[in-house]
Amino acid sequence: MNKLLAFVTQTLQQVVAIVQGFSTGLATFGKHAPQKHRKEFSVEVVRPDDLLVVTLDFYNLKIKSPAGSPKLHRLEPGNGFIVAHFPPQSFAERAFFEQAEPEPGDPPPPPDDPLDPPPVGARISGPSQLVFRIDDTLLPLEFKLEKILDALRKAEPITQATIRKPLRIPTLGQQAMFGGEGSQFSAIESPYRLILSPNLESRWHHALAPVKDPSAKRTELWHTRLIGEAPTVSAVWSPDYAVSNDTPPIDEAHPFLTSLHNENRHEIVRSTSDPELEGAHPVDANLLMLSSQGAWMDLTAEWETELNLIEWKHRSTAGRDQFVKVVKEGHMFCLGHRAVFIKITERKVIMGKGGLVEGKPVAYLRQRVLINIKEPTKTYSHHDSPFRSVTIRTLATPNLDFPSKDDIFNLGENAFWPIVLNKLFAFDCVGIDWEGREIEFSLPLAFIVKTHARDKTQMDPIITLYNGLAEADAKRQRPMGGQKIAFAPSAKPGDTTHETTSMIFGATGSTGTPKFLPAMFKADCDVPAARQISGST
Repeated sequence: MNKLLAFVTQTLQQVVAIVQGFSTGLATFGKHAPQKHRKEFSVEVVRPDDLLVVTLDFYNLKIKSPAGSPKLHRLEPGNGFIVAHFPPQSFAERAFFEQAEPEPGDPPPPPDDPLDPPPVGARISGPSQLVFRIDDTLLPLEFKLEKILDALRKAEPITQATIRKPLRIPTLGQQAMFGGEGSQFSAIESPYRLILSPNLESRWHHALAPVKDPSAKRTELWHTRLIGEAPTVSAVWSPDYAVSNDTPPIDEAHPFLTSLHNENRHEIVRSTSDPELEGAHPVDANLLMLSSQGAWMDLTAEWETELNLIEWKHRSTAGRDQFVKVVKEGHMFCLGHRAVFIKITERKVIMGKGGLVEGKPVAYLRQRVLINIKEPTKTYSHHDSPFRSVTIRTLATPNLDFPSKDDIFNLGENAFWPIVLNKLFAFDCVGIDWEGREIEFSLPLAFIVKTHARDKTQMDPIITLYNGLAEADAKRQRPMGGQKIAFAPSAKPGDTTHETTSMIFGATGSTGTPKFLPAMFKADCDVPAARQISGST
């Protein structure tokens, strides 16, 4: 009777736990209730033939040896669990900034970030783990490495879909939760300082024994690969994630220039795992393999959220980055066109200079940044500018210098004036005036991320700063080459049109998106009546 009562009580607790788990978005696995079990024993596995290195922790499982054949059996009610701990899966390597190439015939200026000979700075990630539920269909399990590896291919993983910091690894004899609040879950640190967890429907596939080529001279590196129908991963944690959800200030130099900085990691965590963020979703895992030598990854995602981050691509081999692309959305100030800031970090083979690498190929990580215009033409209805629309003809910049060279309010890449080889970069534009006339001009434009560009409190100080620049500043005063410009609606053709030598630009606030509009502050014009009186323009 007591056993029956205990069974009914446990069943009711499981039902309640399942409902709570699904309603709160905590770690769950299928229809199974959270369980708490003790870590019974661990086994360190090193297979030299194919460099398999993993530590296996066994929960609620015990070895029994009937007739001399050791097998794993479940100890208590519930399920058994195996946690596979892997060596570090990723490395953060210093990237070297790549500026634009000089025009033919121009002497190259000294690089802002000269290539240092190896060794270059690097940081190694922490360990990674995969957590598996071993249900009764897999038990009893013969206690042999190949049999255990086969069971892990069939077992259901415990994963995490929302933001959560991984727990410490229990010591021998301690208990751990599996599912629900405080659960152990599959947590892969790759890339550096970013914790990934795969989707629940995925599985892990790997060889059971060393795989050799037909000549038996080469052995494949052991690896386990994420498989399933359209497998995805969520970045559920980073030490750089700001719990308040406020985007942290960019810190490019900690510990050195790398493929991702702290703000990137914070926004990737929110974009993949924040249930309160509209538009958040996991990353497509085109490839994710773990090995003793690091992870192979090919991850890609695009988002439409309130955050600046809209695209992330990350490819790495053996834990080393090969190609990383991060894209932020914003607007060009003062014209307002939508644009994107693109940061690409790519491994390139370059002939070494100096020391032991003189004249030898070296595979450096090179990082370049540029701006692409996504809204070539923008129309206006206000009267503070002579232009009814402006089309930006320069749709992509060359590689830019460090954004911090001319950033606004120390915002770095979030608000800056593009510089190319130490010179202010101007975009070629065509404006349409009040009489439909095309006016060609060039104008430096600042890139402002959308969270600032669409926030009046952020933009008002930037507008004030811009309008306070000297009238002769190249960011404001631009040559117009004597083109005829209609500065206002005309009562009769030509009565508001003047030959214009130069124009001084300004900006004004807006109730639309973004929270600013271009304005004309002053123009140097040839007015015939004034010329007749003064004898000059």
